[in-house]
Amino acid sequence: MISRRNLLMGFSAAAVTVHQAGRTMAQDPIPSSVPGTGRRGVMLMNRIGPSASLKERLQQLARVRSEEGYMAEVRPDGSGGFLFIENHCPICAAATACQGFCTTELDLFRTVLGPGASVERTEHIISGDRRCVYKVRPATS
Repeated sequence: MISRRNLLMGFSAAAVTVHQAGRTMAQDPIPSSVPGTGRRGVMLMNRIGPSASLKERLQQLARVRSEEGYMAEVRPDGSGGFLFIENHCPICAAATACQGFCTTELDLFRTVLGPGASVERTEHIISGDRRCVYKVRPATS
């Protein structure tokens, strides 16, 4: 049975966590109403230079995703675009149970790469492919 003291300590810890999260979110320069820009999107956008070329942004995104265990790389696709490749999925079991993770990831990439890029998933581990591949092209007006 939980003692009253432990229960109150738990509430206090939760209140501090919520307060800290609120302060952090209030400092985020990007509104959370923009799709794919939750805390994760904001962190990625802060690490990836907005003025960098599409190739440079993809390389920076690949570096971050590799740090997270995705073994990411960027290759030219031969038609002026790029292939953003994730050779490993550290959340595969969770993504299999809830495909919302994959949808959110695609939205996140579109947001982080910006309106000047078109992003389309062409291979998907969850669909039986050996990796996830995204075709990234400069957006056409």
